[in-house]
Amino acid sequence: MLTVAGAAADAAVRHADSDPAAGAADVARAAHERSREALAETTGQLDVLRRAGVVDAGGSGLVAVLGALAGALEGGSGSEAEADGTQSERARPRPYEAPRRDERNDGGGDGDGSGGAYEVMYLLDADDAAVAALRERLDGMGDSLVVGGGDGLWSVHVHVDDAGAAVEAGLGAGRPHRIRVTHLASGGAASAAGGCRTAPVEAEAEAEAQPDAAADRSAPCAPSGRRGRAVVAVVHGDGLAGLCEEAG
Repeated sequence: MLTVAGAAADAAVRHADSDPAAGAADVARAAHERSREALAETTGQLDVLRRAGVVDAGGSGLVAVLGALAGALEGGSGSEAEADGTQSERARPRPYEAPRRDERNDGGGDGDGSGGAYEVMYLLDADDAAVAALRERLDGMGDSLVVGGGDGLWSVHVHVDDAGAAVEAGLGAGRPHRIRVTHLASGGAASAAGGCRTAPVEAEAEAEAQPDAAADRSAPCAPSGRRGRAVVAVVHGDGLAGLCEEAG
């Protein structure tokens, strides 16, 4: 990510120095274009990325932010059509496809746009056209959708209620592999049994070490059903923990 940021910064400085009359939009566009090139180069810069055949995730996020900045300064809505009417950023092959934040009530999740109970991730061998269609299909199934990659190899991540359907969508687009499905809504039975509590990690460890002493405690808090979104905050110190607890 720092490599991509550095490349973008250098490009912005060079563009501003070479053209003193350049506006903020021109400088931002130069930074975005160079960041995309630098992102594509990250695959060969780390062994873990080279083995997976993907680009750096943090760098991908930065490219998306710079693209949105350039588009906004140009008077658009992020990476939409170029101001001069040429081919839009969305239509060009890109190493990263940022998730949309559409307001949905089309059957994805439980109908409130809150995503799904399963996290589905896989690598996918497919061409750009098939991935574009896959993205639209998965976008209607759930939430937290991210599709990254390029040149025939993509990384897919989505939260859905029907994990099988998300994998089948990948099969329809190409060859999914390294498939991983994680159940996100665990522990529902504990909260249905009665009251719940919140406790720091140290207290949970003590309860495991002394089961008799903890026998009369209420069950840990767990969602009995998805109702919008939840936040898990991991903080250092009782003061911060208390502030987070007060905030809900």
